[in-house]
Amino acid sequence: MTDGQRLVLLIARMVELLRSKPGGIDEAKEVLRSLSEMTTRRSWTVRLKGPELSVEGSVVATDTPPLPLLVGQMNAHSVSEIQIAQGVSAGSLMHLLRALAIPPGGYEAGDGVEKRILEAEVRRIHVLGPEQEAVADKGRGQRVTDAVRRPDAQDGEGQDQGEAPAAPPRESTVVSASLPTIDELIEQVRNGRVALGVAAKRIRGLKAGQQLTSGLDALADGVVRAVRNKRGEEAIEATLSVIRQEKEASKEDVRICCGVALRRMLGSEILRSFAGLLLDPLYRDDVLVILSRAGPNTTQLLLDLLVGAPTFAERRAYMMALSKLGEGTGNVIAMLNHHQWYVVRNVADLIAELGIEEAIPELGKVADHQDSRVRKSVAIALARIGTPAAARHLHTSLRDEDPQVRLTVAKELGGAGLSGLIMPVANELEREEDPEVREELCRALGRIGTPEAIRTLENVARRKGKMFTQQRPSGDRRAAVEGLALAGGEGVRQVLKELTKDRDKEVRQAAQDGLKPSASKEN
Repeated sequence: MTDGQRLVLLIARMVELLRSKPGGIDEAKEVLRSLSEMTTRRSWTVRLKGPELSVEGSVVATDTPPLPLLVGQMNAHSVSEIQIAQGVSAGSLMHLLRALAIPPGGYEAGDGVEKRILEAEVRRIHVLGPEQEAVADKGRGQRVTDAVRRPDAQDGEGQDQGEAPAAPPRESTVVSASLPTIDELIEQVRNGRVALGVAAKRIRGLKAGQQLTSGLDALADGVVRAVRNKRGEEAIEATLSVIRQEKEASKEDVRICCGVALRRMLGSEILRSFAGLLLDPLYRDDVLVILSRAGPNTTQLLLDLLVGAPTFAERRAYMMALSKLGEGTGNVIAMLNHHQWYVVRNVADLIAELGIEEAIPELGKVADHQDSRVRKSVAIALARIGTPAAARHLHTSLRDEDPQVRLTVAKELGGAGLSGLIMPVANELEREEDPEVREELCRALGRIGTPEAIRTLENVARRKGKMFTQQRPSGDRRAAVEGLALAGGEGVRQVLKELTKDRDKEVRQAAQDGLKPSASKEN
């Protein structure tokens, strides 16, 4: 796939997202980031002439979704050319994409894409309609002296002395070269002189026989070569074509030929390269099709990649792929028993992000892991899942020997699903020595927000300890007031009004802040 093809596919994908999936913010951000990377390197010109779409003069096939949508939108809005300057901002790109995504008929008369770009004061993107594009096209074929000549100049005026009159422009001619024979095409594939995707489309139409066998064999070699030369996108296109050929074949001998070639195309080295493109929204769906066809080996490969992934974005992408393949949850949960601490931590982080309730029993088994980093991640996962079943295992985390683990747990607690922790949290308030942890436990009770949690906070805020005569530190009382404000409700407001007259300045200020509309969750 050329850079030009990638550019228009990204534009088309973004237009599709804006049209049909306005809530897909994360995916839209990824697409926009990829577009910005391409426009950082160079400028681009996209032209639509009749049914033919071209980028920088190279024709792009428009039969691949979602390109037909982009062509339709450009036609509907009379856009013949889009010029994108190098270094254009992401905001300017979004103005263009939003204008292109408006359904046909969504503009008022005279209010087209070009006008919207101008009104938004976008300076590094230009949109031309058919008339402007025709003028620009004519200007591209002129000599410099013709281009700068005054429109009202008489014949010979403005022309250098002794200069011969400009020859009339000649009609451009397109010489159509005959396609190579299949044998020639196969030789070109072996020598790397033809794009794999182009070759795969022609081979896809062959019947079973020597040519099909040789063609698929050459494609398999080409895929391996492309992957080793860091051209995974080209290899994906060819592999996907063979998978479709196998699926659509009506005869068993064709399917067998495709299967033999795919065994070479779906080796571990190639699949590992393909899996790395799961983070690219342009290739994600294609890679999933390929991984699905690859069979059982895919699961172990993705699990290995998930274990070693250095970033959460990569771990999430591999987890998503496992889930799509129907292999995700059970295999990932089982990895909580892994012997390496960082694997357990990574898996717990992933479970926390995705809220996998089925993982609660296994998370409970490693809640007292010997490594505090693991215990912290496990506690976060249990707290974010936030069900009564998860609450039972959080008792261990509330008493952890590491104050940072206890603090992390307190910061994550919240929601009525964890109401079973109210008494354990209240007990920990009495025995906890770290003031920062105690204060966060008070706020946690506010986030749980049940009547029992509110009564506990009121006692703390009014100086009452376990024996009702014990003095409370000022920080604890202030945090309890903040917890009450988080819980909200009319009864809480009455308590806060009383506490605005407390003799402790910090408590008074916290109560006043808690009465502000933004402080109460009911507002």
